Amino acid sequence: MLDSKQVYQKSIEVLTKHIFDTKTIPTEREWNKMAVKGSYLTTPSISYISGESFPELCKKIYKQLKKEKERWNNEYLAWYKKRKNTKRWFCFSYWN
Repeated sequence: MLDSKQVYQKSIEVLTKHIFDTKTIPTEREWNKMAVKGSYLTTPSISYISGESFPELCKKIYKQLKKEKERWNNEYLAWYKKRKNTKRWFCFSYWN
């Protein structure tokens, strides 16, 4: 049997995944339906444990996901530029 902390963590993970996949913030009614079906915490429980209202928590998660995506894009672009420059140098030196 899961303790309350594990259920909270699982609920937040599923909420985060939902926001990531759909790129939208669920309403309290939508989340409560998902929570009942999946045995996750409902919005009043999540709000009580987190100390934030459900919409504010969702906005916070959304912003965090957006920041992580931007960071990942920047890292990928830096890697790609480095790789691209290396490849050009390699091709140039190979053919000369």
